[in-house]
Amino acid sequence: MPHQMLKLLPGVNTNKTIALNEAALSSSNLIRFIPDQTLGGLPQKLGGWTQFVENWTSATPIKALLAWEDTNNNPHLAIGAEDALYVA
Repeated sequence: MPHQMLKLLPGVNTNKTIALNEAALSSSNLIRFIPDQTLGGLPQKLGGWTQFVENWTSATPIKALLAWEDTNNNPHLAIGAEDALYVA
């Protein structure tokens, strides 16, 4: 099977239809583009996603998340919702 070079445009273009967006991405999930001199941008998957809090729900929308470690290397997560601030 012959190989052919494929040059993708950097970024995700959601304004064009899939047919018009031949050399670019129309949707993405967990990727970012690293700047590159020759190609413009290289897609890279984001790794290391883990579930931090298990079985947690909020009745109101979440507005902000802030993760940190204390001096004993214990992980914490502050969850800012519309009704309250939760710390896990």
